[in-house]
Amino acid sequence: MLSTDIEAINSQHRVLVALINKLCDAANDGLDKEVLGDVLMQMNGYTAWHFAAEAGYMTAYWYPCYKEHAQQHKKLMEQVMDIRQQFEIGRIAMTMDVAFFSHSTDSSI
Repeated sequence: MLSTDIEAINSQHRVLVALINKLCDAANDGLDKEVLGDVLMQMNGYTAWHFAAEAGYMTAYWYPCYKEHAQQHKKLMEQVMDIRQQFEIGRIAMTMDVAFFSHSTDSSI
C-alpha cells in the first residue's frame, strides 16, 4: 500500500518510488558501477530510515496489522541489502534483480 492518511508517509513513499525508478533507469541505461552503487546506497539508507519512521507511526497509532507489515518491511530491507551486497561483489545482473525488486515493492512499501 503506497497511499496512507499520513502525508509525511505518502511523501516518503514517493521518494522511495523515485529511487526505485532511478535505479531501474540507471541499470537499463548501462551506467557505470559507481553510479549504480551510489543509487543502491541511497536506497539502502532511505529505505531503512523510512521503515523506522513508518514503524513509529504504526505503533503510535496502534496500527492493527503492525506485525505483518513489519515483516514485509523486514523482507524488503533484506532484499535491498542483499541486492546491494551482491552488486558490490559483482554477483548479480543489475537489470534482472532491479526488475524483480521493483515489481515486488509495488504493493509492499
